[in-house]
Amino acid sequence: MNSLFHALLLLGLTAYSFAAPAADSVRWCNKSPQEQRKCEALKTATGHFTCLEKSDTMQCIEAIKAGMADAITLDGGDIYEASLANHDLHPIIAEDYGETSSDTCYYAVAVVKKGSGFSFSELKGKKSCHTGLGKSAGWNIPIGTLVSEGILKWEGPEKEQIESAVSRFFSASCVPGAAKDVYPKLCELCANCARSHMEPYYDYEGAFKCLKDGKGDVAFVKHLTVKDADPSVYELLCKDGSRKELSDYLSCSLARVPGHAVVTRSDKNLAHKIWQYIEAAKSTFPNLFKSSDYGGKNLMFKDSTKRLVLAPDNMNAYLYLGAEYMHIIQALKKKEPTSTPT
Repeated sequence: MNSLFHALLLLGLTAYSFAAPAADSVRWCNKSPQEQRKCEALKTATGHFTCLEKSDTMQCIEAIKAGMADAITLDGGDIYEASLANHDLHPIIAEDYGETSSDTCYYAVAVVKKGSGFSFSELKGKKSCHTGLGKSAGWNIPIGTLVSEGILKWEGPEKEQIESAVSRFFSASCVPGAAKDVYPKLCELCANCARSHMEPYYDYEGAFKCLKDGKGDVAFVKHLTVKDADPSVYELLCKDGSRKELSDYLSCSLARVPGHAVVTRSDKNLAHKIWQYIEAAKSTFPNLFKSSDYGGKNLMFKDSTKRLVLAPDNMNAYLYLGAEYMHIIQALKKKEPTSTPT
């Protein structure tokens, strides 16, 4: 994370640390029954939250834009989508994954089974497991890297959607959220291809399960997903053609990307209320960063989250994600965000 963002985060913490929370509740949007159960438990424990269940991320983004809900935690790719003119949502709180020091970033990695005998440049024709269409570690970074390295041939969005090129590149995939009728190969390894926890191979743990179950040859996840995986069974594919141990993600990652963030409408008072109520919940709801009691993983927040960091009120998607990552997304989608640096 760049020094500008760290400075902005510190300013945000200073600005809000002594303010009192508003009286009403925060309406949290959830994407699955498991997530809804966790939210209901949070509501019972704190009295400061209400819970709205939708079928996927985009429905939640639209609900927040329409004022039916207030907040959801999104990954970088979805933060970008939520920032576009038709939604205009802003990141307000970052997940921090640091064990001993602050770290609001993670590493996108390509995980394979040892002995599978191919390199990153030899992924064509293999079976792939992705966290979800448009997500950071599972789609934007690996697909953007394959395109930029000239491994995946694509003439650009003027000629065809990137999904078409990916369908030709991999022999079969699970890309939760892909249009099953239009790109059947992208959903071939999935159970139902939903972009929510209704799909067993959705998100980080789901994509890794897709690899573990023998469905895919490679899983595109974040380094924390495989922190406790068996190092005698799994390893990383590096961009330089080598393979390295799971613990070597610093030198064998596809990119370092910003962590997930809570987003809401452009409203300082609402952002402040969300922060205050989440902070207050820590003392009465110890499962804020745990999901196992509710039948899922990474519900509401990533299970690897250690703490949350408040962003300042002038934060937008461009500042949060950074220019390099924004350019990757724009190259794949050919869209412009509503907010650019000033």
